[in-house]
Amino acid sequence: METVNVLSVMLIDRCNRACPFCFAKERFSGPGAEISLDDLDVLIRIHQEWGLPRMALVGGEPTMHSKLEMVVERILAAGCPYIHLFTNGDMPQSRADFLAGVPNMTYLVNYPLPGVVDDVQRARVDYFVERCAPTAVSMSLGSTIYDREPDLDFLLSRALSAGVPLVRVGLSHPIYYPGGAEVNRYLTREDCVAVGETATAFVERCAAAGVGVLFDCHFPLCMFGPEQLQRLRIAQPKAPPPFFTECRHATIRPDLTVFNCFATGAVFNTRRITDFSGPEDLSAYLDDCLGEFEDTPGYAGCDECPFFMAECSGGCFGRKFLAHPIPPEVVEMQLTAGEG
Repeated sequence: METVNVLSVMLIDRCNRACPFCFAKERFSGPGAEISLDDLDVLIRIHQEWGLPRMALVGGEPTMHSKLEMVVERILAAGCPYIHLFTNGDMPQSRADFLAGVPNMTYLVNYPLPGVVDDVQRARVDYFVERCAPTAVSMSLGSTIYDREPDLDFLLSRALSAGVPLVRVGLSHPIYYPGGAEVNRYLTREDCVAVGETATAFVERCAAAGVGVLFDCHFPLCMFGPEQLQRLRIAQPKAPPPFFTECRHATIRPDLTVFNCFATGAVFNTRRITDFSGPEDLSAYLDDCLGEFEDTPGYAGCDECPFFMAECSGGCFGRKFLAHPIPPEVVEMQLTAGEG
């Protein structure tokens, strides 16, 4: 069992961008909810007591929190070694200027590919990247592949022009909602295979340019052929795609309820972070919630593949939830009944 080693704190459940691979646009309309400073103090105390090495700030879009400056200052003043900020970079210049002056910040920027944002939004993102990249402990520019023709070279070009040495590439996975409702755009197995060569060639171009590639979780092994896998090993021998991933996270909503990750956040989400005595206790709970789904094939053909659950986990939990014979919400009810 993987033990949780970072708290991903959802500062706000609202976003200023409607990416196709993320939640339905209407889920980010209205005023939304943001974490209070009092509840932030609770999380800071837990972070200290558990001895965790960092705190991650997520959203929604975390830089939309009305008191972001106070949030960052409180976390660092409490002795947190550093903060990892997941952001789309679309923020006022004054907020980017503030972050540029903060030490001990690392960033993962969901950088918009062509057609996702307008020129005004892109200018704000570029300002943030140019201001904060020089002062950050680290920064990576990331993009999520959600169709068969991603313009990944645009991401590499921007990383080179901004002096950012690392890019992140992810695949769009289904976000599970009770009943299997479709709320985002995600790749099928056939889509993954179709972009295998695009992803391989992109890694090679990044390596030639001196830019590292960080792969997000759950790339299916079968999206690459043997020749492509060999090219990936040559281009980036120390950081191959994570075909097999133990997926245990701790994402904290503004009301302090905890769930695993965004693909699975609509179920197993009623406990509060204050219910747990430490990271081992929380990890055991997540294992109870997700363990039944671990061996579920996420893609058709996984159960006949010799690499399934040996070298490849067969897709993320969002995909496994959709394929599981018993709906996750039913499993959740059974688990809750067992606790009583």
